[in-house]
Amino acid sequence: MREPRVKDDDVHSGPSGVKLLRILWSEPIVFGAADMTVVNEDGVSVGFAATGSSSTIMSIRFTRKLLCDRYTITIADSVVSADTGNAIDGDGDGAAGGDAVITMEHRMRSDFDNNNEINMLDFAAFAETWLASPD
Repeated sequence: MREPRVKDDDVHSGPSGVKLLRILWSEPIVFGAADMTVVNEDGVSVGFAATGSSSTIMSIRFTRKLLCDRYTITIADSVVSADTGNAIDGDGDGAAGGDAVITMEHRMRSDFDNNNEINMLDFAAFAETWLASPD
């Protein structure tokens, strides 16, 4: 079984945050909520519900919108193929086993210094760039 394929689409931004994440697997997998964890940048657990066991699509619905932070989703190698019973190849080394670790980031569009606040420092950075004369 191959590792999950998650397209790297850079930083998620915007006021709405991220409420749902879908992961497409190469074949149907069997899992339970205990097979995964979601934590923020400070290591604080984030509540979620996962659905889609015995299918190729794992849906992770967060209990609150993921906003202004970096999140790590860890899927344990206790997740197995529904067809063969083999553990996932989460670490991508070509052999069964190893956790799949997905990092996702959400930032506010106007937060130029990525400190999770929009303030005068951000305005100053914007103004400096905007007013800079072309070379």
